[in-house]
Amino acid sequence: MDGVALTISTTRRKLCLIILAGAMFRFGWWWVAHPAPVSDYLGYRSIAYRLFENGEYTRHGVATAFRTPGYPAFLALGMLVSTADRWLSVLNVLLSIAAIPLVYGFASRIGLEQRTALVAAGIVAVSPTFILWSPVLGSENL
Repeated sequence: MDGVALTISTTRRKLCLIILAGAMFRFGWWWVAHPAPVSDYLGYRSIAYRLFENGEYTRHGVATAFRTPGYPAFLALGMLVSTADRWLSVLNVLLSIAAIPLVYGFASRIGLEQRTALVAAGIVAVSPTFILWSPVLGSENL
């Protein structure tokens, strides 16, 4: 029994280190990069702002199904604190960090060994794509 507890504790420590590394990379990039919402990302932000400001899910003043509501609703919730792009970008970084333990949990649930699940989480933590896109106001993180 002690060996199992030790393995779980060691695995948790490793997972925490992987999450910490992923967070450092993402926040480091967030600190350096200041992506402005353009194109699709500006569309998400503008729908979220109208949802936050007026309670309307509209595009160009007309109710829309052009964008799925999950991501604009997420941004609108963030706008309860601030409408600043940098703040919304922090929320995206946090969302990207949350993917790391979620991947570990998914890999564990489908029956992969703990080591393999940790490797999968590690890949997500250091993936340049996940890191570079993390501060962008896009639905990819969600």
